[in-house]
Amino acid sequence: MALAARIAPNFARVVAGFVEQEPFIADAARDLDRAISLPLFALRAEHVLDDLPQALDEAGFTGPRLDPVGLAPEVPAMIAASIAKEVSSLK
Repeated sequence: MALAARIAPNFARVVAGFVEQEPFIADAARDLDRAISLPLFALRAEHVLDDLPQALDEAGFTGPRLDPVGLAPEVPAMIAASIAKEVSSLK
């Protein structure tokens, strides 16, 4: 929810939904108009392949469904930079 709050100023509204806790994706995605689904997962695996589509279908979600954020081309460099920064502080 904290991440949604940080993203929200850039958009009209940001809604968060979760696979294993409330608010569940199906509940959060229900009755959304002009919405986009951006899964905050590292890879395209079980939750993204099975749970997320099922929940969005259950909600009647008709908006675009983006790839998980972890597949963005910038992510590996961001991870490497974070690790390098931490390693350099260990010296």
